[in-house]
This record gives sequence, C-alpha cells and structure tokens, in this order.
Amino acid sequence: MAVKIQLRRDTAANWTAADTVLALGEPGVETDTLKLKVGDGITAWTSLAYSISYNFNDLNSKPTTLAGYGITDALQLAGLSVGAEGTAAGDGAIAYDNTTGVFTYTPPDTSTFLTSVAYADLTTTPTTLAGYGITDAVASSAISTFGGTLVDDADATAARTTLGLGTAATTAATAYATSAQGLLADTALQPSTAISVGNIETSGYLRGPATFTIDPAAHGDNTGKVVIAGDLQVDGTQTTINSTTLDIDDINITLASGAAGSSAANGAGITVDGASATITYVHSTTSWDLNKPVNVTGNFNADGDLFNFGSGTKGRLQIKGGSNEDSQIRFFDGATARARIGVQSGTAALALSGSDTMTPDVTIDVDGNVAIVGTLDVDGSEILVGTTGSRFAENNLRFNATGDSYVDVNTVGAELKVRTSAVSALDQTIVSFTDAGTVFSVDAKFNEGIKSNYNDNLEIYTTATDSFITEAGTAGSLFLQTNNEISLRSTLAEYGLTFNVNGSLDIFYDNAKKLETTAKGVEVTGDVALGAIDTDITTTESAMFLYDTRLDSDGGAWRRRVQGTSWYNEALNTSTRGSRKDFPAVALIVADNTANTVTIYDADHPDMAMWMVFNIDNTMWMKHVSGGQTVVDIFAMNGQMYTCGGTDGLRFGIMDFVRDSGDMIEAGYHYTAEGIASRNSERIDSQGARGVLRIADNTAICVTAKVLSDTPVNPRTGLQDPTIFVGTAGGLSVIMSDRATVHDGTSTTGSAYSYVGHITITPNGDLWYAGDSWDTYLSFRDTYVIDPSVITADWTWDNATDNLTTGGYAITTTNEAGEIKVGHVNASAFNFLAGPAAGTRLDGLVLFDFTDTDAQVTLHAHIQTDHNTGWQQRQTKLVIMSDSDDTDVVGSGELITNGDFSGGTTGWSTNGTSIITDQGGYIRVDRNSGSSANQCYQDITTVVGATYMVRAKVLATNNQYASIYHPGGETKSTTPATADVLTGSFVATGTTSRIELAATGGASITADFDDVSVMLAEDDRSGNFQSIPVYGTIPKQACNTGTDLVSYGPFSTSNYMEAPYNDDLDLGTGNFTIQGWIKPVASTAVQTLFHRRRYASNTNTIEIGVNTDETFYFYTGGTMTTLSGDPMNADAWQHFACVRDDDELQLYIDGQLIRTAAGGPDDVSHPDNHTRIGAYIGNTGTVTYPWLGELALLKVSSKKATANEIAKIFNDEKKLFEPNAKATLYWDDTSSNKERISGLAYDSITERVHAGTSSGRSEFQGLVRVNNSTDAVGTNITAIDGMVAEG
Repeated sequence: MAVKIQLRRDTAANWTAADTVLALGEPGVETDTLKLKVGDGITAWTSLAYSISYNFNDLNSKPTTLAGYGITDALQLAGLSVGAEGTAAGDGAIAYDNTTGVFTYTPPDTSTFLTSVAYADLTTTPTTLAGYGITDAVASSAISTFGGTLVDDADATAARTTLGLGTAATTAATAYATSAQGLLADTALQPSTAISVGNIETSGYLRGPATFTIDPAAHGDNTGKVVIAGDLQVDGTQTTINSTTLDIDDINITLASGAAGSSAANGAGITVDGASATITYVHSTTSWDLNKPVNVTGNFNADGDLFNFGSGTKGRLQIKGGSNEDSQIRFFDGATARARIGVQSGTAALALSGSDTMTPDVTIDVDGNVAIVGTLDVDGSEILVGTTGSRFAENNLRFNATGDSYVDVNTVGAELKVRTSAVSALDQTIVSFTDAGTVFSVDAKFNEGIKSNYNDNLEIYTTATDSFITEAGTAGSLFLQTNNEISLRSTLAEYGLTFNVNGSLDIFYDNAKKLETTAKGVEVTGDVALGAIDTDITTTESAMFLYDTRLDSDGGAWRRRVQGTSWYNEALNTSTRGSRKDFPAVALIVADNTANTVTIYDADHPDMAMWMVFNIDNTMWMKHVSGGQTVVDIFAMNGQMYTCGGTDGLRFGIMDFVRDSGDMIEAGYHYTAEGIASRNSERIDSQGARGVLRIADNTAICVTAKVLSDTPVNPRTGLQDPTIFVGTAGGLSVIMSDRATVHDGTSTTGSAYSYVGHITITPNGDLWYAGDSWDTYLSFRDTYVIDPSVITADWTWDNATDNLTTGGYAITTTNEAGEIKVGHVNASAFNFLAGPAAGTRLDGLVLFDFTDTDAQVTLHAHIQTDHNTGWQQRQTKLVIMSDSDDTDVVGSGELITNGDFSGGTTGWSTNGTSIITDQGGYIRVDRNSGSSANQCYQDITTVVGATYMVRAKVLATNNQYASIYHPGGETKSTTPATADVLTGSFVATGTTSRIELAATGGASITADFDDVSVMLAEDDRSGNFQSIPVYGTIPKQACNTGTDLVSYGPFSTSNYMEAPYNDDLDLGTGNFTIQGWIKPVASTAVQTLFHRRRYASNTNTIEIGVNTDETFYFYTGGTMTTLSGDPMNADAWQHFACVRDDDELQLYIDGQLIRTAAGGPDDVSHPDNHTRIGAYIGNTGTVTYPWLGELALLKVSSKKATANEIAKIFNDEKKLFEPNAKATLYWDDTSSNKERISGLAYDSITERVHAGTSSGRSEFQGLVRVNNSTDAVGTNITAIDGMVAEG
C-alpha cells in the first residue's frame, strides 16, 4: 500500500487568523516562510514557539551576503508496505511494527530546508558591537561619566589604549596642582577649557585636599572678603560660621528644608549654646518646645485652641477655646481633669461643671439667673428667691428651716410645674399645679390613701394586702364612666369583665369570653349549669334532645300560629303542664325511664322549668311499652317531636304541635290521635289502626329528620314537612314528607346485618347510618352514606361488599370493603354518630371534614386521650408522631430469639400435638390435626401499654393460610399457598406476650416461616396499624408551651425509626402525598427526614429532606427532577406536603404550592424497600444525614391531596402547635374505658363537637379541645347554640 503523508500547511497570515491549537506532536508549516511549529495539544498557534530557532550565532559558515533558503520539493513517502516491517530512518521515514501495530515517524533533517534565509528572517539579532564581533570601535562605556572628554580616570583607561592616546590626556602641568603643591599653588583646577587664574571663569571643578581654603587678601590674616555673586549651595553635612555677628537680609529662615514631612522635621530648632536653651519642633505634638521661661511684656495673642499651665501632680490648668471648642478653663488634679468653667456655644450664660464636660451643673445667664442641675446644699437656715410681686407679699420661693415654707405663682392661671430629668425628655413635666387642679404626667405613688376634698366621700387606699376604691358617703353612689371601653382585668392581658360603649357586657373566664350581652339577649360560650336539670334529671334518663325552634324552616314563627290548639289552651300549673302557654323557643326534651315520662323543659327559663309532660304507658298516647316503658332516642324539628322506643319500649312516635296530633307507628300498625291535651288521658290505639305508615321493624332505635330542598310548604301548617329517617332492628325506614309513603333499606347479607343503630344528617346534608350486626356496645363496622334526596324506593346494602343500590359509599374499618377506612378492625367501630363526628367503641373520637359540601368526605381525624392524628386523607397508609406523651421513646432491639432459625427450632415451643421441624434456615409448622392454638410459639418480655411491630415471612403453605397470632389479634396471609410477608402491630397488655406461628384453614396443613421479628415501635394511627420500629432513643417534647401534641427529634445516626418492607407503602407509579410538620434548626448539613429505598440501590426511592442551603427537597429517583423549595425558617413550625400528581411533583409549604417539577412517574415500589424516618438510608443500610430538627404528624397517603385539602390541613392543624393547645380527649388518669366514647353531640350553630367519656365531656372546635368537664358522662349529650345538657 502506497502512503503519502503531507504536513498541515498554510500561509503565516492564515495560521495567525485561525490561531489553531495543534495536537500533541502535530507539525504545522508556514508555506510562505517555511517556518515550522510542533503542537503540544494546549497552546494556540500565535502563542506557540517555532520548533526550529535559528539565531545569528547559530549559523555555520556565516555568509558575507544574506541569501534566502528555499524548499524546492515536498517530502513524499512512497512504497510503504503495511504487511512488512520497516525501520525508521531520517528524512521523515515511517516504520511499521507488525507485532505491536505501531507506526514510528522520524522527522526529517530540517537543516536541508535552509536554502534562503534573509537577515530580516532572523528570530533574534545582537544589540552590541561585541555581539557582531566588531573590534575597531569604542564602546560608549569608555566615555567618562564626567563629560564627553576622555580624561584620566578609571573609565578612560581602556579608551585611551584603544584610541592610541597614551597614558595621559590632560591640560598643561602648570595648570594642574598636585597634592604636594597644597596651598602654595596659585590655582588648583581641572577645567575642560583654558582658564584665567586672576579671574576664575570655568565650568570645571575646583579640586584640592581634605581642607580647601579660600583666603582673600593676605594669606592667613583672615581678612578680605569672598563674594559669591550667585547662589551658594553647600553640600556638606555641617556648616560652621565663626563670626560674632550674623547678618541675614532675608525675612525668612527655613529649617529642615526639603524634609518629607513633619516626622522628618522633628528636632529642628535653635539652640543657645552654653545656656542649654532651646526652641525645638516636636513632631509627636506638632508643637514648639521652649525649655526656658518666656516673658511677654506686651499683649500675648495666639490663634491656638489650647494652653496648658503646669505639668505637676497639683494645680494643672488648661485654657481652651477656638473655632471647634467652647471657651473654657479646665481644672486638673494631677493628670485627671476634674471641672470646667466656660461659656457654651450659642449661649450668653456662664456654665460651671463639676465634671470634665461642658454639661453645666450651674448656669448663670446675663440676667443673673442661676440654674442648678444637681443638689443645692445650704448650711444656712433659709433660702429666699424673688421679692417682687409675690401673691402673699412674700418671696416667690421660701424654704425656712424653722417656719413655714412657700411656693408662689404670681400670675393667675399660670402653672407651677415639677420636672425631673429621670425621663427621656429632660424638660418633661411630672406634676403641674394650676387653679383648675393638679396634673400628674407619670404614675403617682402615695404612701397613704387619697381622699376627695368633699366630705372625704371618695377614698382610694391600700392595706397590707388589698387595695380599695370606696364611696365612703352615706347617700352617694360610685360611678366609673368613660367614652370608651371599661375593662376589669387581673393582669394587663387577662380580661375579666368588659363594658363596651353602646355595646355588650362581656364576662371572661381564664381570658376566654364566656358570656356576652347582645341586642337580642345573652350569648353564652360553653356550658350553662342549670340546677333544675341536676335536680329533675337523674341517672335514669334514657334520651335527651335540645330543640331550638330558631332552626326550623320558618325560624320558629309557627309558635305564634298555634293559639287554637288544645295544648295551648289546656290548664296550666299542673303536674304535666307548666306555667307557660306558648312553646319554648328552646326546649330540652328528656326521657326518664324511672318516671316513665318524656318531659319538655323550658330552656328559655333560667330555672329550666317544666313545660309539658308525656306519660309513657300502654293506656296513653305515647305507647312505648313492651318489656318496659322506654324511649331511647328523641329528635324534633318544625313543631314535630319524634321518639323511639328501642328494644323494650318498641314503636316510633310523632307528636305534631302544629297539627295538634299524635302518631304511633310500628311494623304492622299506624295509630293516630287528635288533641295533644288528651295525651295522658286516652289510648292512642283506642280506635284501631287508622294510618298507612309502617316501619321496617317494631324495634325503633334511632331517628333524625331533614327538610329536603324540593319539599313544598304545607298550607295547613305553613311549614315544610320533614322527611323522617328511622333506624330499626330490621332496616332503615324513610317516612316521606307526604306522610303516606315509606321506603325501607335493608341488608342483603342477612336480617342480622339490617340493624341500624345510629343515624345523623351531616353538615353537608348527607344521611349517615350505621347498618350492621350489633353487640353490647351497639358498635358498627359499617357506616353508609347516602344523599337522602335519591331515596325514592326501597333499597339494599351489602355488608360484604359495602355496596348500596342507591349509590353512595361506606365508611368502614380496615378489614371491611368500604371506600373510606377510619380504623383498625372492630376497635374503631362506631357506636355514636352526630353531625361531623363519630364515637368509637375502642378508638376514641373520629371527626370528619365537610368543608366541601358537594363532595364525599375526604378528611378525617382520630382523637384519643393520648393522641390526635390531625386530618387524614382517604387511603392514608401511615400516621405516626401524633402522641401526647413526652416521654422519650427507647427502642427495645430484637425481642425474638432465633427468629432467623439459624439455630434450628431453639427458643420455639409447641402445644404438644403440632410439629415444628428445622428446614435448614427456616422452620415448618405442621398442625398435625391438633388445636389451632399454640402450634409454634415464643413468649417475649414486653412493657404494658407499649406498641410492638411483629413480622414474619411466609415461604409456603400446602394450599392453606399462614398466620401470626399476637396480643393484637391475628395477622393472616392474603392468599393460600403463596409466599407472603406478614406484618402487624399490637399493644402489650402484660409484661409477657406470646407470639404464635400457625398453619390455618384446615386440620392437616403446614406452613413455612422465616425471619420472625418483634420490636418496640412507634404507633401507626392510620387504619393499617403498621407501626415503625424504633432504634436507639428518640427525644420527645411538647411542640410548644403547654401543648398536648409532642414532637420527635432531633434524630442521629444512632437514633431513628425504620421499618422493613411493608406493602402498604408500595406506592408504585401512582399518586401519593407525604406530609407533616417540621421544626428545622439552622444548619448547613444535608438532613433527611423520610427515606424509602432498598439497601442495594437508590432506585425505586422516595427521599425528603433539607439541603445544605436549608432549602426543602423532594425526590423520587429515576427520571424525576429533585424538587427544592425556599430556605426553611429555623426554630419555627412549618407544614410540608409532597405530592405526586401523575407525572408532576408538587411541593407545598404552609398550605401554599411553591414548586412543581415534571417527569416520571417513577416506580417507587420494590419488595426490598425499607422505610426510615429521621435519617438517610445509605448503601448496605448505613445511617447518614440525620434530621437535626423536630417532627410531628407525619402521614403517608396513596392519594394526591388537593390544594384545598392541604390548605385545610395546614390551617386547622397549626392551631395544635399554638401555646397551651389541647389536642386530646380529656382524661383524669383514673377512669376506666378511656378509649370508649360514651356520648356524642354536635352543636350545629357553634359547630362544636361534644364527646363524653368516663372522665368527662370534651368540647372540640375543629381539631382543638376548647373546653371540658370533669364529671363522667353517660350515653346522653345534647347541645345547641352553646347550651349543653348531659346525662
């Protein structure tokens, strides 16, 4: 193969314009100059040196004439065979090595290229004669430094030799004095031209010995005169004048001439020798020092600012003045200034100061007035000031040591003022006395009381402990009057009683307003303790309801349209009728099982007087009689009262005060009667069944009612008739407003599941009812939600699927199929419903948010005596850090012995029938047809009340299930014969807890288990109850002063929380929300508060934390961009919400969307994922980047939160972090059944929930407990407009 290689080439101008960077070892040639450069891979062409540098001295056989070198041919390589090895030689040969595959290039001998080099082409040229080799010229260095002539000095020696001038080039010998001639020589000159001895005129030099004498006149007689016609410059260091008189015609003598500055002139002056008298300039003080006294005969005028007199330890004096200083005399004690006398600038007054300032203590003005700032001590007996015009012909001011003293004001109406400098303004008046009275400008303090000068009627005084304002007269009154508010307070910020102008009187308790008068009457916040209720209603009450007629369709106006009814005109003041004719605006209706009555009390009356009584008897209208006479539920609206007889009283009753009628309804009959005045004197069924209404079952348990939007006004009553919802043991019966139609709802699962035990209308108008089987707690796992307007026919629900034929949805516990899960199995089953709240059997209070009235409820909160979860979204998977206990949480470590079965079956026991066998790293449990209990178990030590996570891997079963039994119940595999990870939690009820591994679902079955673990954990308050194990010790503290809610942190690499894989947190590629509250600390460290990933890889991850610049970040790995926010506020609580909405990440801070990022969605699920709280999961599980701040209310949901939901959560939950915020149910630490709600009520006017327990009643406004009672509450609570009645 023939190869032709050509070097890169171009003209010099083009190379320069391109300024190319040649590769390492790459040559480049300028075609017009034939110069060569070789690249280094870094340097541009214009900065790169030529590879061949040819200087003048480097040329061989230097030519006598300059000729150029030319290149007449190009280097060509031909005939190179790649297949054969070659040897590199000169002239640009290339060799190839078959073994290494390497080409070797040998550059050519470039000296052959120099065929024509011009002088101008030389890179460098010499600059000296010697550089060119020229020897017949004299260098400039040979010329004397004294001039242009060659003289006999060291510099001229070589020059004389070069020029052939011999050893001397001088003037005539008679004109040059030698050192031996000395003073006898007529001249001693070295001129450059001829000179005249009699009259020296030359530009040369006078030269001579060390002492050169000019002696005019006769030699040595010191006479004659030397005249210098021009200036005289003496370059020596000392000039001595021996004359006795020195006459200087100049008017100025300059000392230290040419000094660079003051410091260089230091010490300049005049010295009188012999007297040691000096005048010396001193740089440090920039002044003249005179070391002898100065006598001034005439005036002494000076423009200086300061004169010092004396320098000893006593009697030193300064006189100061000038343009920048007040005129003054300054007195010293030694070196310390003590006092001053002078005139302040801008004044004509003489000032005397007892300190080293011009701030006067005594001032004397031009009129002779003396002002004294300090104390005036007078040893005499009397001080007199002024003698003219005194009101009493006395001195204006007279202080007498033995007689009376006076202070007079001469001008009528003028003030006598007392002032002090102990205030911000020196001239502020403290007290002024006028003929109109005395004015105190600051607080006045009196050691004794104050009495008015009018018969001493008004007294203001104190005792040792108390203070009083008293009207001491016998006939007068004490009035407090103002044009604005009057407040009585215990402290500046603690209100007690407030009178508002043209407004209310407000009464406060603990700074919270409890009573306010209004134009309509009185508004009360909280409870009204009514003695009549305590007296008349005992523990036998079975139902209560506060009926506020103002909430009726016509605002209660019907009460003025019923004067023709029997009850309005019946006899008053009887045992069953009170003294009031009209129906109370607010009525308390109470069923009493002991008295067998339903009594209506007048809640308008301060004594809660009885208004009307209905007797419950088989011979009366209210026929709630079967096994007993009972009423278990009451509701009233639009002039109608509804009663349910329950399992003992049976039947459903309607008492209509507008129609003046009554109805008793059961499954097969409907009895009616007219004239409520006959309620206690005749049987309602005396004339047989006359109505068409029926209910699903005789056992009427609960009732509510609502006026639907399309209901017409009944012309007979002037009201819209309510639609009535009655829960029975056989279903839910809906009595329509036409009073002729009833629709029943029942369960398809079976009649036992048609028991409707609780019912309510929620704030958004939905109907909620609990339909299920019932127990002694009357608690229900399934609560169904229906829009009541869609009930137009009978309908059903399925307790297995929780589906309804009318539409709607179900609110259930975790193990049920409802759309909204609010609790863990039956522990959270509802036993009360009231408005937006539900009371549970074992899990406290559940609140629901109905902010969006047109949508399904999406937020709920669990509140217990020891925690408050805040608002949870639907599909919430995890809620932790919601406690009220501030005790640090300490991890237990692993409690199971041999949980990985590396030791075979060591530590595990059986029930004697079952068989456990070592399978080499795991065990097999064989039930062996024995009992399902204790097949394989281990007892561990636990702490009563502490929460523990239990976990085990199920490797396989023989077509059946595997389970772990623990004190919290059973955790069971989801699918037979399938590998699974069982994860559960329990609260220890004893110091020893048993963990059982079991094969379930048959008698002769087996199950394989591995990696069994139990560790102390942080409670998960979501419906999943999947707690998070604790490692190390995590501090806990109140979120703010006095708050119930506590926070967790700071965390560290030893103190954190971590859970192994839990499929509840497998969020996949779906939407999710992670939110909580953080209180960061100022730090430049990376901090991680939530991390979910596997140990082996950082993919499939969710990571939330704070960057080094203190900005919040949210990351999901993979294609998602890290989403960072603004710097967080250190030491302040802030809410965060990290949301994935399809392919967008969203970051909310304090309820506001602040950042979004597109990408993904990434898959954040993996079967090896761990979840760590408070630190970062490193490779192999290392713990790094801990969260250094505090955390609270951390929640994870598999649903994206809307902007409205996040704003609601932030605005409501932030109140839990305010000082003294109460978040939990009240509990006195001694009551039993703290978890159980015993009664529940909702005040639709104040929007407050009242929840009763065995410790008392807790009152909630939103998520915050605003009030509580301390008496145990039974099943009955009712509330309206701040009035509460409880059993």
